[in-house]
Amino acid sequence: MAAERLTGLRWAAGLIALLFGVAVFSFAYFQDDIQRAALDPQQPFQTYHPPPAPDYTKPAAWLAQGDPASGTAPTTIFYVGPTSFMGGRNWLGAVPGAGEQQRRDLAALANYEGPFAELGPAFAPHYRQASFFAYGLTRHDDGRDARRFAYQDVRRAFEQFLSTHPGPRPFVLVGVEQGGQAIARLLQDLTDHPEVLQRLAAVYLIEVIAPEADFGQNGLPPLCTTRTQARCTVIYRSLTNASPPRERILGRALVWLHDGQLEELGDRKPACVNPLSGVRDDADLSPEHNLGAAKLSHPAETTKPRLQPGLVGASCEAGLLRVSTPSSADFQVQGEGVARLTIPGFNLFFGDLRADAKARLSAWYGRPLAEGIVSSRDVTPAPIHPIP
Repeated sequence: MAAERLTGLRWAAGLIALLFGVAVFSFAYFQDDIQRAALDPQQPFQTYHPPPAPDYTKPAAWLAQGDPASGTAPTTIFYVGPTSFMGGRNWLGAVPGAGEQQRRDLAALANYEGPFAELGPAFAPHYRQASFFAYGLTRHDDGRDARRFAYQDVRRAFEQFLSTHPGPRPFVLVGVEQGGQAIARLLQDLTDHPEVLQRLAAVYLIEVIAPEADFGQNGLPPLCTTRTQARCTVIYRSLTNASPPRERILGRALVWLHDGQLEELGDRKPACVNPLSGVRDDADLSPEHNLGAAKLSHPAETTKPRLQPGLVGASCEAGLLRVSTPSSADFQVQGEGVARLTIPGFNLFFGDLRADAKARLSAWYGRPLAEGIVSSRDVTPAPIHPIP
């Protein structure tokens, strides 16, 4: 009897182990489907009632709102952050976000606007962003509609930004992930306003895919070919050991058409400028070129960020930025699923972007940055026109 009982227990333990293994395998295999089902709003966007629109004349509509009369700062920064609203019943995030969404917004602001902080005041709008489901997990029309809707908020915020910054100071556009895609669309709209683009010092589209062939055409700023070039675009989408495979990244990529529609990237080559050098399609650069990564949680930390240099090398490979594995575990993405599809809480190229922006502003002014440099250059203020 004892032997039979022991055999039965062994069979039961084996069955439990088998079922557990099947469950783990099923979760791993169907992880995208599980996430998609949990975050899908389960209603058409056309019948969805969006959250109230932000009023960009009010401080509550801004994640960061610098002083327009901030002395002799050489530039102002218009920054649009990445996806921080996960989704569920809603296609769009409310403004302002709360709880975990607010924490993500502040950390992204610190890590990705932080490299530009010492160059001038930041203006970062809250916007009714497309949810993580709409931006990262579906290419269907509802998700595209949510992205187009979110862009309208960004455009209205930029119009308000222009109304308080008529010149002569130049501005820098910085966008990350969904925010970067919105900036890419904004650039298309601004091609009808060369008087605004003449004040553009540089564009930074971080973790963004856009066709290489679009830049430098139809009035769009070209890709940067040297670090001493102004009025150009730095753009990259990272490919790391923690990111999805290349085929999946490119297969899911949606890009803007000039009529405001979104379409699949297809077989077009993405644009890539290596942040380690500021050069389009640069050669493979070793970690010795990396000026420093930062892992910040709040914008207050950007005044004296602790940088860790030499963590990663990078190279542009067929339109994606191949990034080596960071030598510090603190700068490696932990976890699976969503953690590998969202913007991490650190910036591997913080020091590089900071040096890049300084060099491009010096090129815009035609001399090294110095105290009071803005007043020393005669620039005709640009008239303000609403973007059609």
